[in-house]
Amino acid sequence: MSDIEAPGFIPAVAALDTRDQQERQDSQRQPEAEDEAADKPSGERNIADVAFIMGIPAAELTAKVQEALAIIMAEFDRVRGELDHIKEHAHYLEEQVDQHPFLPVMSRRALLRELSRVLTRAESSKTNSSFLYLGITNFEDIKRTQGRLAAEAAMAHAVAVLGESLRGSDFVGGLEGNDLGIILTVTEEEAAVEKARELVVALAGRPFEWQGGTIHLAAAWGLHSFAAGESVDDILEMADSDRRARDTA
Repeated sequence: MSDIEAPGFIPAVAALDTRDQQERQDSQRQPEAEDEAADKPSGERNIADVAFIMGIPAAELTAKVQEALAIIMAEFDRVRGELDHIKEHAHYLEEQVDQHPFLPVMSRRALLRELSRVLTRAESSKTNSSFLYLGITNFEDIKRTQGRLAAEAAMAHAVAVLGESLRGSDFVGGLEGNDLGIILTVTEEEAAVEKARELVVALAGRPFEWQGGTIHLAAAWGLHSFAAGESVDDILEMADSDRRARDTA
């Protein structure tokens, strides 16, 4: 509904008034009102409909009542427009919070929320899934020798390599620093271990080209297969513990 800048009398409504005095007034206002109504878009000539919905009798729909309704309608449109803008901005902010700062993956917050949903679905489907805790172990070396931009670009390259070997039903998100979390949905431990080894081999076999040089990536991983009844914190802790154990083995 558009704003009504100069609300005028609506002859179609005035014609319903059977009183003689009102009819004489209508006959005087009719030409001017028709000209004003003709100049307005069809979306603005609906005061009669609003009056009907509000239960205002046609006989009481005087020029002043129409003007008051037009003001109310314009204010309603303004408030509704502001509310739509606020909703769009809130949606944009939510998307920003769910996105990793510099990688095309989920943020930690979004990843853990998705992990919680997978746990909930596991209760009804009676299936197991796995969480892979994977870190690029030479990230800090790259950052120290090549700079921050090189390290971030190397992480983006790693994410791209991982994405080629994961399913559409799997989820990847950032954890802390150079660590990534991967939810392997409906994947038992044996298959998850095989997938983890496959990902590490893929990373090692796809070096990263940077400013004329070649940067090789190294990764360490830990895994925890989980079922309904476990908590998100427990899953993270178990996967991280498994990674530390593998590093010291």
